[in-house]
Amino acid sequence: MRRLILPLAALAMVSACKKEATPVSSESEAAAAAATAEADAQVMPAVVANARTTLKFAGTYKQTAADGKMTALKLGADDSYEWTGADGKTVKGTFSWYKDGSTMMLDAAGGRGVFVIADGAVYKIADKDAPRTGFTADQMWSRAAPAM
Repeated sequence: MRRLILPLAALAMVSACKKEATPVSSESEAAAAAATAEADAQVMPAVVANARTTLKFAGTYKQTAADGKMTALKLGADDSYEWTGADGKTVKGTFSWYKDGSTMMLDAAGGRGVFVIADGAVYKIADKDAPRTGFTADQMWSRAAPAM
């Protein structure tokens, strides 16, 4: 009888250990997901209040899409822009600022695209009333390093 009980007790202990190990793994996965989300949030610069007067926003901002095609937005300090689409065509024009000093709209040549400015990035938004947080990578153009 003892020979039968010992193996059953050992099996019960192994089973209990496996059940305890599962939540630890889930907690580890949850912690890793939280760390990844936090890292993503840190990569996305926050929109700056009145970027027009507080940042040196002029420069070139680039984005590479998942298909490898690049678009670029070059902003001039004189409120001019150059938009280079994924097809390689460049459109030039001017942009206008909204009252908040951080939101701008390209003229008709640029399809009246609306952007907000962060330190080192611009984000394309749906319209001037769209939220200024929770951006995704496909909304962000990163500032290109100046040529040496």
